[in-house]
Amino acid sequence: AIGMSIPRDSLVTLPMCKNKLGEMQGGYTGRFNEAFDIGGPGCTIKAVEELTGIYVDHFVVVDFNGFKKMVDAVGGVEVCLAEPVNDYHARLNLPAGKQTISGEDALAFVRARESIGDGSDIQRIQRQQDFISSMIRTTLSKLSCGWQFRKFSPMLVSGR
Repeated sequence: AIGMSIPRDSLVTLPMCKNKLGEMQGGYTGRFNEAFDIGGPGCTIKAVEELTGIYVDHFVVVDFNGFKKMVDAVGGVEVCLAEPVNDYHARLNLPAGKQTISGEDALAFVRARESIGDGSDIQRIQRQQDFISSMIRTTLSKLSCGWQFRKFSPMLVSGR
């Protein structure tokens, strides 16, 4: 399995896709995240495939509530902060050091822009990848100890 992150504001040639009105739209340069607005996951996959040449055979779409539920289902995710985070806009206050975060704090942590690092999308993407890696390690650890996957699996919707 491969996970891929593409900065949402990357300028790409958007693929031709059916929009919500059933009309074809695209074929122009726009932000990568516009593909989802035009034609949902199918159009986004088409954009990824055209941009990278990599065939996407499985995908998962998780909204903010689903993300929080996934993190909560595994009992939170461990992060280690070099310095405290106090982000008014993200409503996030975390002390420095190793800790397990869940729910709103987990969502705020992966979405925070101004208070962690240099505020760039690239650094935020790296933090999101690190967080997902930690969540996968937590999940695999619990599975190897007899944890029930069914607690986690109803929150995932995948396929093509």
